[in-house]
Amino acid sequence: MQENRIKDLIDKLVGVLGANGGVQLVFGETRTFDSHAIIPVARVSYGFGGGGGGKPQAAEGEGAGFGGGINIKPVGYIEVTPLKVEFRPVIDPAALMTGFALLVGVLTFKAAIRAMIRR
Repeated sequence: MQENRIKDLIDKLVGVLGANGGVQLVFGETRTFDSHAIIPVARVSYGFGGGGGGKPQAAEGEGAGFGGGINIKPVGYIEVTPLKVEFRPVIDPAALMTGFALLVGVLTFKAAIRAMIRR
């Protein structure tokens, strides 16, 4: 009985992902103007898991759970012109700030070490 419930949950999830997880998630609708076309591009990640447990002989105390998630992140766009097709990345401000903070931290640590050595 429990196996059937888990299988039903998985079947429903696969159905939803199959219906909604197509090419449109990664490549958005093409926008055109003049002789140019822009195709947005995203990175899509899925994750899901589930489990269950209970006593084999008992009618009560069974349980099952299932969960999942999706992460969609824009990574750039494809520019199509009469002369070329080119991918142009989108800069993620959070990643840029993380890199900057890491650089400041390393430089501060290096300066502190130098100051301690000079003493």
